[in-house]
Amino acid sequence: MDHKKFLRLFLSCEQDLRAYLLGLCGDLAVAEEIFQDASVVLWEKFADYDESRPFLPWALGVARLQFLKWRQKLARSRLYFSGDTLELLAETAAEMPPDDNDEIVKLRECLRELEPGQKHLLELRYAESLAVDEIASRLNRSFASVKMTLQRLRVILQKCVERKLRLSE
Repeated sequence: MDHKKFLRLFLSCEQDLRAYLLGLCGDLAVAEEIFQDASVVLWEKFADYDESRPFLPWALGVARLQFLKWRQKLARSRLYFSGDTLELLAETAAEMPPDDNDEIVKLRECLRELEPGQKHLLELRYAESLAVDEIASRLNRSFASVKMTLQRLRVILQKCVERKLRLSE
């Protein structure tokens, strides 16, 4: 293992990982505990990392799995996000600049504003990890319709977050 390479990559995304985990669980102490566990797993699994791909999404995936393990331990607790929020945050976290906790807060607000049908579609895609064609079949809709709706929802959420950030300045 190239220890220097790991350290360089890890340190470049450390703040993103911490912010991501804090956004998922909403508790600084828990986020730090999960971060420590994820850091150990990243170190242990670094040999499996595909250097042709960006490090941050891989690291976020490991952090997400550590969060899911924590969430399983607290399955009866309501201290965590629903699956659709978790997956949506995971998808957007890699694109967010460091220390953008305000964006995570605004994203939560925007998700709460969606209509039930929109939330259901996001839950099928991100919480249940269904492919677009599976969702289309389940909802008796066309592949193109589901794909377009998901794209529109991502744009709606992005614009909503941007608007809320502008208003809070």
